[in-house]
Amino acid sequence: IIYVGKSINIRNRVMQHFGEISNKSAKLQRSVHDISYEITGSELAALLLENHEIKKYQPHINHAQRQNSYPFVIYVAADSHGYLNLRIQKTHKIEESDAQCLQEYTSKEAAKGHLRSLIKQFTLCLNKTDLDTGPGPCFNHHIGNCFGACMKSEKPEKYNDRVLETIAAVSKNLKGSCLVVEPGRNHNERTIIAVEDGHYRGFGYLDEGVPLSRLSDAMDHVRRFAETPESIKIIHSYLASKQVERVLRW
Repeated sequence: IIYVGKSINIRNRVMQHFGEISNKSAKLQRSVHDISYEITGSELAALLLENHEIKKYQPHINHAQRQNSYPFVIYVAADSHGYLNLRIQKTHKIEESDAQCLQEYTSKEAAKGHLRSLIKQFTLCLNKTDLDTGPGPCFNHHIGNCFGACMKSEKPEKYNDRVLETIAAVSKNLKGSCLVVEPGRNHNERTIIAVEDGHYRGFGYLDEGVPLSRLSDAMDHVRRFAETPESIKIIHSYLASKQVERVLRW
């Protein structure tokens, strides 16, 4: 196996690989003897399967993806006025000595998407993030979704309580056991991604309408995979940036 990849439209992606003028396409054109594929139904399952097979087979053309690739983080650090700020940066570029890394991401866009959802959920000030660094009141303050940290009318202690709630919510996001339920390979089934005691166990498929009152009810239908350092990060990032069908927790 020399290359592993995923796509919503596999045929178009294959044609793109062989039609591009690039070093990767040239290697594929010279070396490919056969192409196989597996339909997963769920993009999250595809991401996890792609990661598993790249780590297992170490394909030559996937050189960059064989390495850990979560360069961006949301981190927490206090500003000069005592407010806790949530900021996005590459890990090696964080300058604040008191910075606390909250979560890692594959791209800056994924980090921004998660940060926006946290701002909305916990009524945080845009000015206390990287998403609005201009002077004066932030956009959320203008529309009534910020209590005035950007204007120093909300005291740091009160604002920081909500930031601490945010940190607690993110840090426990995948502790314990849960099933992420996603669309299946057809309309009569669902994809299930299993997390047990905070560890990724694998994914599988269940017929529509099968009741799930316990995690053990689903595990017989789960294809087991060895956990990699990226597995939970992939699930975290996906849940932060995508709308999933539902998450069942125990």
